Amino acid sequence: MFRGLSSVGPDRVASPRAGTGPHRFATYSEMQLQHKLSKSYWEYYRQFCKPGFNNPEKPLSQVLRDEDCPSMIMPSRPCMWYCSMELSQLRHIPGSDVAIVEVGLQTDLKVYLQLTQTWIIFLVSLGVTEATILLMLIFLRRRVRVAITLLREASKAIGHIMSTLLFPVITFHLLTVGISYWTFNQTNISTLAPCHGSQCLFAFYGGETSYHRNLFQLQLSNLLVFLWLVNFSLALEQCTLAGTFASYYWAKRKP
Repeated sequence: MFRGLSSVGPDRVASPRAGTGPHRFATYSEMQLQHKLSKSYWEYYRQFCKPGFNNPEKPLSQVLRDEDCPSMIMPSRPCMWYCSMELSQLRHIPGSDVAIVEVGLQTDLKVYLQLTQTWIIFLVSLGVTEATILLMLIFLRRRVRVAITLLREASKAIGHIMSTLLFPVITFHLLTVGISYWTFNQTNISTLAPCHGSQCLFAFYGGETSYHRNLFQLQLSNLLVFLWLVNFSLALEQCTLAGTFASYYWAKRKP
């Protein structure tokens, strides 16, 4: 029932030709790197590809476009099989059909593993999770393709504009200045606050000042300034990098 969910790509569900699901998680990109060390990685991965496809060096974007192989394979059958075996064994044990509500809260979690209702919940949860992942990959396959294309273009842009790698350092310094500014102001405001429960040798004249009456407003204003500086620094980095990459992408003559 769940064999088709064992290995999925962004465009389709890939079932192994041998009739058994994958026993470990793997991605196509990882396989390409490991294939240079040993051909056994490709021999295992090609079980979940189209019959006759035997080109592990083919780029991932072209593989997804031609639907030759899934982008990843996930081992799901062992979990489902284990839950099914536990459920079938517990059905023959007296008292295992007791509801979890009747058992109540127990400090020993092994008590719940002896109930059939627990394993039914595990099976349903695994099925819903895998079905959700499958539907997400099916309906978001176009966005996955767009994301892959954007990553490829971004890597080219970074290769030609190496200075973009240094811009996060500028953002880090701006954030450091903002945090230091907030800490300095907060420390000054806190030290000037009245000390409740302590005995002072000097008291100011004229009663409570406007500073003490507006102490909370000062602390709140300092917090708002801090949040503004942090978000301004992050937005400056994002807008600058976005403008740089957009200029590179739409340039008529690329380097």
